Amino acid sequence: MGIVFALALGCRLAYDFFLRQHYFFYDHPSGDVTYYQEWAAQIARGDWLGKKAFYGLPLYPYFLAIIQRLTLENIFAIRLFHFLLGSINCVLIFQIGKVVFGRRVGVLAAVLAATNFVLIFYDWLMMPVPVLIFLSLVI
Repeated sequence: MGIVFALALGCRLAYDFFLRQHYFFYDHPSGDVTYYQEWAAQIARGDWLGKKAFYGLPLYPYFLAIIQRLTLENIFAIRLFHFLLGSINCVLIFQIGKVVFGRRVGVLAAVLAATNFVLIFYDWLMMPVPVLIFLSLVI
């Protein structure tokens, strides 16, 4: 389990390091990311309901607002929290695969999840995907 967690976290940190060096828009998110961040910032300031409708997942901004308050709105710390959550997801995938299909399938599923670009990308992007996966795996 520790190896799966370390592999997943290492892949996510390596991806972040690569983007920090090579992606011009690293510090300038757009689209849904900014909507979630703005909504979470409103919640973190105490405006629990907001002034306008947002057509997204309503639980995630509250989750993000808590993380923003805990990390003092440090973007890297928020990303690191998402990376840790994504890495925990890989460990949960290992556990479920091991129980349902056996140890070898659990290891294979976890390694594939740990190195899956889409999962790494959404962990880095700070979207609700890692939270949804975590809640789904826990259920």
